[in-house]
Amino acid sequence: MDLAKELKIMQKNYAKNPLPALWLACPDWLNRSDPLFHLYRDMDLLLKKGTVTMACIVQANEILFRSFPHTDHPADILYSTDTSVLKNRYFLQHLSYQLFSYKHMPRENVPNKYRRIADILANELDRSCDIFSVDTGLGTAEMHFAPILIFRELLPLGKICGQHLPILTVPETETVLVLPKKYWSAAFKLAWCFGKI
Repeated sequence: MDLAKELKIMQKNYAKNPLPALWLACPDWLNRSDPLFHLYRDMDLLLKKGTVTMACIVQANEILFRSFPHTDHPADILYSTDTSVLKNRYFLQHLSYQLFSYKHMPRENVPNKYRRIADILANELDRSCDIFSVDTGLGTAEMHFAPILIFRELLPLGKICGQHLPILTVPETETVLVLPKKYWSAAFKLAWCFGKI
């Protein structure tokens, strides 16, 4: 599958009919001091000015991979707004696996530029973000590592089925939102539901 092509379709879908508003129930476990709560503050900004881009799940609460209990939980994602990142379909996925592998690795064995991310992954209550640069083979791209609140109602089958995930992001905030399923391209949605991407 050509992820860059599918992303363009999703970007056009959202540009043609952006959401004016979105109501998402706040999970019982989420309190106002949690940085994930900023989503409710930044929702209008994301919906009005958000750019659709492709992310990859680095780690997620294991409950999100099951249909029940039907509760919403956090995940950590990796994304970039640089389109060269998607030229190689496996680039985001490979880098996500690499980052996750550092979670339980002795700190001295983790490359310096990824140590902060390794610390965040090891402490699942840490909602920190990180930005770093990588060589994509087509140039240097800025990568974003960020926490995200996964709302099941935004996903096609109400659970995580694939590793890639279309999101809405804006430069003004580190908050990101899963792109609602109605904007996903048909080919991407089908492949995602079968765990192919």
